[in-house]
Amino acid sequence: MVTSLQQLRTQAALDTRIGLNAGSLWVPQLSSKRPGTVDDGIVWDNDDIWQEHLRLRQQYGAILLWSGDWNFDDDDLWVTVATEGFPSAEGARQWCRNHGRDTWHCFPAQLR
Repeated sequence: MVTSLQQLRTQAALDTRIGLNAGSLWVPQLSSKRPGTVDDGIVWDNDDIWQEHLRLRQQYGAILLWSGDWNFDDDDLWVTVATEGFPSAEGARQWCRNHGRDTWHCFPAQLR
């Protein structure tokens, strides 16, 4: 049986190639969690993170990244980002607003 951790790792490995195409563009970051994260009244585990990613992927065409492969502040997070890139952080912020996402659940991230 494939575990959610294996699914997360496999999907992030596949999606990293898409993320590389973002260059230095800003993208809307929809989620960043590690097992044990407390958010929205939930103590998240890999199963929860995988299910949330699948929902965001279906709704927004989002991709999954492992923060250790990018320039995020923490190197142990599963990060879900929308694939639409913008030359400025404001463009990504506007995408969040246009999609009804609050600043706690959507903000600009630069993939480098």
